[in-house]
Amino acid sequence: MPRALPLAAAALLALAISGCGEKSEPEVDTSAAATTDATTATTSTTATSGGGGGGGGGQQADPEQQVNVAVVAVLGGRDPAAACSEFATATYVKKSYGNEQGCRAAVNKRGTFSVDVSQVKIQGKQATAKAKPAAGPNKGETISVDLVEAGATWKVDKALSNAPAGP
Repeated sequence: MPRALPLAAAALLALAISGCGEKSEPEVDTSAAATTDATTATTSTTATSGGGGGGGGGQQADPEQQVNVAVVAVLGGRDPAAACSEFATATYVKKSYGNEQGCRAAVNKRGTFSVDVSQVKIQGKQATAKAKPAAGPNKGETISVDLVEAGATWKVDKALSNAPAGP
């Protein structure tokens, strides 16, 4: 039975993304094992073309999947709109990039890469997760991510790396 949960999650996510129809939206490949705890999930997600993917038609993804999509879009996606506004708070963008223009420039320069998302915990309108990017400036580092629910969208509000400062 534990193997059925990732397949169901992937199917729901594919349904949510397929209703959008925009070419700039990502193709998301979700695969991994999920724990049986209702508030904790471990998933590996790859944003292959860009990052975003809000979901315009079809079924809504569950909250853990929505958190997963937001983390991948912000930390590993290539879609500036998704990474800098749709799935990120203004606070995150300001602290990380200075402003949305700086965020968009940085996202445009980076490639798309996979981000392993694990330990998703949701409490009301706040969530936490651990993320491990496969490339980029935080490649291989574990990043602690705080998210907030804004309307029907989970947004990254803070991302802290465990990497030591300096060269």
